[in-house]
Amino acid sequence: SLQSTRLPGKVLMKVGGKTLVERVAEAAKASPAVDRVMVSVPTESADNPLAAWLETRGWEVLREVSKADVMNLAPLLASPGLRTMTSDDLIVRLTADCPFADPALINMVAAAARQAIQDECVEEIGFSGLLATRTDRVQEPTQYPPGYDVEVFSVGLLRGCDGDMDRAWARPSEQMSDWVLEADPPCLPGLSVTVDWWQDLEWVRRVYQECG
Repeated sequence: SLQSTRLPGKVLMKVGGKTLVERVAEAAKASPAVDRVMVSVPTESADNPLAAWLETRGWEVLREVSKADVMNLAPLLASPGLRTMTSDDLIVRLTADCPFADPALINMVAAAARQAIQDECVEEIGFSGLLATRTDRVQEPTQYPPGYDVEVFSVGLLRGCDGDMDRAWARPSEQMSDWVLEADPPCLPGLSVTVDWWQDLEWVRRVYQECG
């Protein structure tokens, strides 16, 4: 969304010659686990320029929810492009303010989620700092800073919890995975590579300038 309160318009700001939203969308497209990339844009008119900008560059845009519900994935399943998905299909969620999104990490989390579903031990697996299941059991001890977040949900889980969305989303800032996991997986303290403020953007730009 262009309506960020801390850094308005940040998703179209550039780092290393590309916008934040491009960086994240391209990371998703580069992952072998992802066969289709859709960018969810809020329905408010203030985000029309973002939707138009994405469409002119060939990205598939989905406009089903308002900014207040932008983290809610369940209503997106009613869109024409997603109605044919089966309960075992997976949805990978990334946010456009994480320009260090890693295709290999996306693939790792999606593969773990697929294996867990095949083993019938969980319906959902999410990554935020480290890999954790719905019951918050640690699957992988490696820790990453916020900004490398990858969340993977089965379509069956999202359809099953859709009836509770009004209750679950009473707090607009609540993450979908927080509601499902009912706990925040631990992450590296004092370090974040998410672009929330102008100084974050400047730091990310310096990293891309130095490292390419």
